[in-house]
Amino acid sequence: MGTISPIVSFDSTTLLNYYQAQLSVSAANAAATPAAGTSASGSSSASTPPSATANDKPPWENLNPPSQQVRDAQVLAITNFVDTSNVPILHIGAANAKTEQDNQNLFSLYTAVNNLSYLASMATRSTMTAGQLVGLNSRFQTGLQQIQSFVGTTSFNNFTLQAASPSSSATGTAQVPFSPFNYVGGTVVNDANIANALPGVGASDSFTVAVTKGGTTTNVAINLSQVSGTLTIDNIVGYVNQQLAAAGFSSRFQRVMTQGTINDPTKASYGIQIDSSAGESLSLSSAAATPALYVASTSGLTTGTSTTAADNQGRLTKLTDLANPQGAFSATVSPSTGTTTAQSTVVDANGNVYMVGNATGNFGNQLNQGSQDVYLTKYDSAGNLQWT
Repeated sequence: MGTISPIVSFDSTTLLNYYQAQLSVSAANAAATPAAGTSASGSSSASTPPSATANDKPPWENLNPPSQQVRDAQVLAITNFVDTSNVPILHIGAANAKTEQDNQNLFSLYTAVNNLSYLASMATRSTMTAGQLVGLNSRFQTGLQQIQSFVGTTSFNNFTLQAASPSSSATGTAQVPFSPFNYVGGTVVNDANIANALPGVGASDSFTVAVTKGGTTTNVAINLSQVSGTLTIDNIVGYVNQQLAAAGFSSRFQRVMTQGTINDPTKASYGIQIDSSAGESLSLSSAAATPALYVASTSGLTTGTSTTAADNQGRLTKLTDLANPQGAFSATVSPSTGTTTAQSTVVDANGNVYMVGNATGNFGNQLNQGSQDVYLTKYDSAGNLQWT
């Protein structure tokens, strides 16, 4: 038994929107033409075509549809489905010949698709025989090929029409941008030693860069024994970036100036900045990490005298090599006004240190609303202030 191939329906709103848009053009042209009553003769008004209005019925709506038998005969007699010779004229003037041409092509296309749709509806009738279905399918395929050829070879002046499959959704290639994030570590080398191996770093050292993307975390191993050449800051940064790229990630490390200015590089110092790509979050860890002790304390004068005001500040101190303690860094919490007192510290899984305490003054535009308030400060494992 023959089958009827599916066809993408032609949404009549395309035709309706275009038709109504031309009504406004027609009305504007009519308003710009002097009224016939102002001329010496009133006969000219009889030769002017009536302007279309929004109340008119669209020309593709048949107000007196034929019977099913007549309609069947009309559709079965069609040999050229895309007929551009039988199209209602909008009378929009010679100046808009291109618009009239678009109207002719668009209306012809609508009529062709409408006739194919009627053919398909005929095939659904229970009275159709197998032989009739074969004939309907043959006519349908012929009409479909004519329409596809017309759409593929016809260009419109004022819009673009393309054949496509129906879909309940549309997907574009544009992506919603995520804000990038960068992190700047502390100073690791000055300009005089920028071409030398970093102190305290050896070929036996290694660490891991954990990259989380799309909910999946990938560990990128960084083995400094694989670095080509001396373990300078630039060589280490270059090797890390090679490993990240090989793993398919876009985040990068780079050398940045942490002290000094570009105008006098001989006095500059440098550190490493991590530029996290959109959608990627990074964390660093080392299997050979040694334990450390963080101490919250308060330094300075806690009680003022007749000659000196209280100037105490909360202090965070990191001690390493606990068998023979060494101070790795010491950072104070300095408000813009008043004093601070440190109370407690805690370390998270990424090595960041949080210190909480009391403050009697302000931190920049963060104003103390009373005689004292609580502050929370975050440092990284190298003692760099992240936020307060």
